[in-house]
Amino acid sequence: MAMRVLRGLGIVAVIVAAVFAVFRPALDAELLNWDDIDGIANNAKFRGLGWDELRWMFTTNLSGPYQPLSWLSLAIDHALWGLEPGLDAPAARGFHLTNVALHAAVAVLLFALVREGFALRFGAERERREPWPTLAALGAALFFALHPLRCESVAWVTERRDVLSGLFAVAAVWAWLRWARPRFVPDVSSQASSASSPASAWGAVACALAVALFHLGVDRSADDHLEFAEHGELLLAAAFVLLVVGAASVHRRAARSGLAGSPAWLALALFAFLLSLLAKAAAMALPAVLLAIELWLAHATAAREPRRRAGTSPAPGAWRVLGESVLEKLPFVALALVFASLAVWGQRGAGLMVAWADHGLSARLAQAAYGAWFYPLATLAPVRLSPIYDLPRGLSLAEPLHALAFAAACAVVVVLTLRRRRVPGLACAAACYLVLIAPVLGLAQCGPQLVADRYSYLACLPFAWLFGAAIGELGRARWRLACGVVWLGALGVLAERQTRIWRDSESLWTHALALAPESPIANAGLAHVRKTEGFAERDAPTKRAKLEEALERYSRADPDDPRWMANRAVIEVELAAAATPDEREALRSRAVANARRALELARGRGEPGVDYLLTVGVALHEAGHAEEALDGLRAYVEAFPASFLGWANLGIACLKAGRNDEAVRALRRAVELDGTQGFAWSNLGLALEGVGDSAGAGEAYRRLLELRPGDASVEERLKRARAASR
Repeated sequence: MAMRVLRGLGIVAVIVAAVFAVFRPALDAELLNWDDIDGIANNAKFRGLGWDELRWMFTTNLSGPYQPLSWLSLAIDHALWGLEPGLDAPAARGFHLTNVALHAAVAVLLFALVREGFALRFGAERERREPWPTLAALGAALFFALHPLRCESVAWVTERRDVLSGLFAVAAVWAWLRWARPRFVPDVSSQASSASSPASAWGAVACALAVALFHLGVDRSADDHLEFAEHGELLLAAAFVLLVVGAASVHRRAARSGLAGSPAWLALALFAFLLSLLAKAAAMALPAVLLAIELWLAHATAAREPRRRAGTSPAPGAWRVLGESVLEKLPFVALALVFASLAVWGQRGAGLMVAWADHGLSARLAQAAYGAWFYPLATLAPVRLSPIYDLPRGLSLAEPLHALAFAAACAVVVVLTLRRRRVPGLACAAACYLVLIAPVLGLAQCGPQLVADRYSYLACLPFAWLFGAAIGELGRARWRLACGVVWLGALGVLAERQTRIWRDSESLWTHALALAPESPIANAGLAHVRKTEGFAERDAPTKRAKLEEALERYSRADPDDPRWMANRAVIEVELAAAATPDEREALRSRAVANARRALELARGRGEPGVDYLLTVGVALHEAGHAEEALDGLRAYVEAFPASFLGWANLGIACLKAGRNDEAVRALRRAVELDGTQGFAWSNLGLALEGVGDSAGAGEAYRRLLELRPGDASVEERLKRARAASR
């Protein structure tokens, strides 16, 4: 026993060490201008563990997916590590450390899951006698963990939801296998199969009622948050009780037939599945995965002992056994239905769902066919991986390449279905892959991407299992085992390089543009980097060059996307500050027009447009319309209370409008958020002078002088304020 424990700890150490060695560059990465800034750096609503913060986490759809557990994990990170101040790309080492640690935990749990599966597949005696199941499980865990396709989910803090959802999804499958183990054990299942009885109809009724009560108890009429319907708390409590009743019914019927282990395992499986869905609904197809795994194992048990329970056997009761297996998954199905509806609400409310009028059936089928082949091929040859694969316009199944991909995918499904008894493992892996990837193949398109590396996190787990099987069953020759080890090493090297691409926004978008120079998203991403650099640059010619490059790159982005229009307005405002009088007026007028157009586009797409109010406000007050800018800037800081730029610009607009009292309050909040920005202290000093607080103005100018030592104009203002305060 001691040796087994030591061996287990050694394997865990190997997996964890390999993961941290490969993803070490992620620990030094910044937050990216790819959802990280708006969702984390400028978002104060998740920062805390009080009732208000928790309520927000469990009711918001910010960023699209419904992900309260992911928000909670980020809140815990913030409580532990904090977040370094910065205007655009603060470091977040603690956040990245959590991502990497969670990924390592997923790999360890996957090892336990695959080992359990192979133990049931080969039989316990063979598993104890031979090392191959353990080596196969280790190979599967490392193949999954070190693959370059994992880099996006691990190195991007926003995708915390992938690793967290994956952790609990793998735990759910492992716990379910532990619960279902007796039906695949020789001395139990052969006797139990003859005594098995149909699953209780009461369990099915309870699960159906639980789903209905959830929908009655939750009000999803608002686009951006959930609310309780009338008596919603009671209805949700009743739904939970009914779900427990349904699960208890499933266990009781299976236990009577000798086909279930401890009820604690079933409870753990359901609880882990719930946590996975609370992190992200990526595992909503898990009930189908459980059914596929059970049929695979049933085929293996039938091959070893024909009298044993097997849903794939041609025995007269096979369909009844299959029906029983389906009914056993109903508590999982109930949870999946609930969170699938929340996922649709979240994506639609965030404005990410693509309309059928813009992306029709032919385009969606072509996208699905492309995606179905993309992930297996990228698993085999992980090259040219990108943070964005832009969804092309005019995509159609009528194109020969897409039609061929669709026909080939259908042919593979038909062949594997017909040959499932000869290649049950391959058929099971293909079935699991297809049901897991189906929600993100584009049939319900969300966002601007054709495919995404992050979508492989759960869906490609079956490929890791196949790799492990290849080592365990085919790798008895040492040279084959050596080939597998070399492949793992190559994957680790590629993953380490891919992780470095995610270290900062410039590296990310430069890489993406090297692969697709005309990518609108990548051009906009690099434009944002140049815009930020230009704003911080003091050398006038360099500043102008960077801002003009940013403006040119934004012109390559989608002209109907309000984000890019808004950023063009901000850049034009900044360029106007150093332009000639004639150029200045033209640039400011264009900036105001672009800012208003961004707001119009946002609202026309059903988005609230709050994100763009900062841009509108900046453009308006810089163009001399300070009073008009105030309402938008006030709404912006209400929505983003941790935004330094929001408070700073509100203060400046108030100062220009002669509202000195409000300017002081706004600028004090700005310097509390970030005291390293001289323009905020400068304007705070002016505002304090405007309200007659010379002592306060002197303190603001003193802080400004620390940032600009030797600046004669600041020294003069400081002397004036001190003289006035005497």
